[in-house]
Amino acid sequence: MIVKSFAADTVAGALKLARKELGGEAVILKTRRVEPAQQNLIGGKVEVTACVARPGAEAAVAPVVQYDIESGLQAARFGNIPAGEIARKLDFLLDVLQTPVRREKYPDNFGNLFAVMLQADIPEVLARVITDRLSERMGAGAEYEDLSVAAANLLLEQIPRKKSKSILGAGQRVVLIGPSGAGKSSLMGRLAANLVCRQKTAVTLSSLDQVKITAVDELHTYAEALDVKCFDMPREINRELVQRESKDRVVIIDTPGLNTRDSETITLFEEKIRRLNADRVVAVFPAWFRSSDLRDLLHAYRNLGVTELAFTMMDQTHRLGAVVAAAIHTGLPITMLGTGRKADHIDLDPDYPSIVATIFARGVTNDHE
Repeated sequence: MIVKSFAADTVAGALKLARKELGGEAVILKTRRVEPAQQNLIGGKVEVTACVARPGAEAAVAPVVQYDIESGLQAARFGNIPAGEIARKLDFLLDVLQTPVRREKYPDNFGNLFAVMLQADIPEVLARVITDRLSERMGAGAEYEDLSVAAANLLLEQIPRKKSKSILGAGQRVVLIGPSGAGKSSLMGRLAANLVCRQKTAVTLSSLDQVKITAVDELHTYAEALDVKCFDMPREINRELVQRESKDRVVIIDTPGLNTRDSETITLFEEKIRRLNADRVVAVFPAWFRSSDLRDLLHAYRNLGVTELAFTMMDQTHRLGAVVAAAIHTGLPITMLGTGRKADHIDLDPDYPSIVATIFARGVTNDHE
């Protein structure tokens, strides 16, 4: 079986490309809208994934059968299984099926480069587009070092630029959101310590977490250690209280874990975050999260007004493909990194080239053979 993706500005255009290359027996497995930030990289606004049972199928033998997961399953349910779960399973199966085919497609160091990106958890479609672009530009005998530099530059071109408001000032309200175990509370303490000790900025801490039993105790422990104010947020957001507390201080607000399937809780927090009138809503994730899980979470957070990304536990993995892909996929800058275990290990001005270089620094290992 041959599985391949085609990009164009319209579904009709992508289908035409699929028919031309795979023939009339091709079956469309999936269509998806391409995010604006990826359109130049992928080469179109729509991507169609098609398969054919055997190579060299004659064109126009039969009409292309279109199976559109995005529109066909969105509102459907199969027994007790939600449509979204079906779509995720199909995505997984497609990834498993396509990866060996893609690896075999690229010769010499192009195949090695592609494998390195997959091993670093760059999403397969992004790794494929980058490798295809470099295959067109560079000769078959290109050295791995030259290819990795060129691939890194392509990734860097797609990562959104950091904005000037990375420096926090008095009066700003910062909300940290993320899944359970992401390290939000630890990042909150590190951010507060940096503001108080290095930037000499007054800080107030608070939390919307009424779920974790130790959340309030943890908040007061940080406040006591840093000698800063903290206040207990009422269940019903009191705007006047928040405005008063943030008048001459940076207010940092923690939240409970918001996980992919907690749709009701996420919907509840849409209103709470809106009432806070936050200046910055920072989505916090551990650096070792898989890119597919990260993509699902970011989709679940799409109505929470996220302004930027932060990653914790950067010292616990070298597979930073998901970190880079998340910024490219969402168009959001990476503004905070938890870089180690100590209280002062936080980077408020992440160096994008260093992050991207880590993806390729390990070169080719036996895992890719």
